[in-house]
Amino acid sequence: YCRGNAVPNSGERRKRALDSRDDDIDDQDVIPPYNPPVRNITSLSWPTPSGLTEENVTEICNKRIRYSKSGESCGAVAGVDLDALVGQCISDIQITDDVSWAVANLGAMNEICKENVYKNITYYKNSTDGRIELETTVLDSLCPNDCSDRGNCSNSTCTCFEDYTASDCSISLKDSPILYGIRKSGLCDVRRRPCRNVGIYAFPLLDSENLTCHVQEFKVIESVWIPDNSISLYPGLMMDINEVKCFLPESPVNIGDYGNEGITAAGLKIAVSNNRANVSKESMMFITYDSVCQECNNTIKGCQLKVNL
Repeated sequence: YCRGNAVPNSGERRKRALDSRDDDIDDQDVIPPYNPPVRNITSLSWPTPSGLTEENVTEICNKRIRYSKSGESCGAVAGVDLDALVGQCISDIQITDDVSWAVANLGAMNEICKENVYKNITYYKNSTDGRIELETTVLDSLCPNDCSDRGNCSNSTCTCFEDYTASDCSISLKDSPILYGIRKSGLCDVRRRPCRNVGIYAFPLLDSENLTCHVQEFKVIESVWIPDNSISLYPGLMMDINEVKCFLPESPVNIGDYGNEGITAAGLKIAVSNNRANVSKESMMFITYDSVCQECNNTIKGCQLKVNL
């Protein structure tokens, strides 16, 4: 236990109590960078380190580009070189050892196709009222990632099959998010903000009312972190494609009135689901503490009382 600040002198101005306005001020952070492994491109060979053969990759790139619905529409468009696009796809995957580059090259083909349609006069026609209009048959067939083979493409928009969503139908409603980070390393000082929310880095996330944070409380009992057996559900708010803001219960760590004792540290174990059911296997630890009394890091046993208070 720890007491609050010393009683201020009568001439000192007392600090305003923290409220919800302060809760995002100290939560600014940088999204953890993605640092892919670097390979020596002067010594590329088949198979790749993960075992991809040239035949495997050629089949993947042909299926994703040449034989895709977009490829079938764009293959006849002047200026679209499917052979070159497939070759670039094969090269990218060989360099990165990552088959997701096939999707990136499909997107590149769609952009090249659109550009060449717009500048090709043969795709323009006279309307009945004398105006010149663009023939959109090719453009209407271009959908993000060919709807991931999980939906139908119409007017450049995917209509996803049951249990799939996202603009390209790439996300299953039954997918569990993968968590890979938490803002401020999961530490929150109640002297700086109320600690009623925290950003969790995860993917995939669905922007819906069912985005949920599953919270298990840890309490400090005689300097030991003890988990509560119950798990409570709190709403999540999608901030961008890979971050959800979890709204949290009030921390038991209170600064309190001057002279009153309070709990010095507490923790929450946070998991995330897109549908309140399929919960992430990973969870993030969120520790609230009083910096006057404690020094903390982001491990479950990472808080120690300060000495010589």
